Amino acid sequence: MLNKTKLRHSLRPAQPAVETPPSEPPQVAYDTLILPPDAIDAALAPIIADANVTVPTMLTPAQTAEVLGVGTKTLERWRSTGDGPRFVKLSPGTVRYRAADLNAFVAERIKSNTLQ
Repeated sequence: MLNKTKLRHSLRPAQPAVETPPSEPPQVAYDTLILPPDAIDAALAPIIADANVTVPTMLTPAQTAEVLGVGTKTLERWRSTGDGPRFVKLSPGTVRYRAADLNAFVAERIKSNTLQ
């Protein structure tokens, strides 16, 4: 016949002979965890590719004005008249330009002579 006391003792988790205090989590210097942008891009590339997501480069109006060689006021006027590059309105006061839209805007304006 089966000895119930032996069975109960065999099913109990092993108890340590001496109580040990819980170990402290290791201290990590957070500045050592910062990755360079290239490493972050390399780590995110497979995730983005699997998700079929494109993450465009977003430029501020000041950066866009510098790239196009125009003033920020010109960009404001173009946004109101629809003459400039397409833009993204993230919130009422936040406008960004995607790099692909700037490339398309410039490509549409390439001319071979002044009569075009």
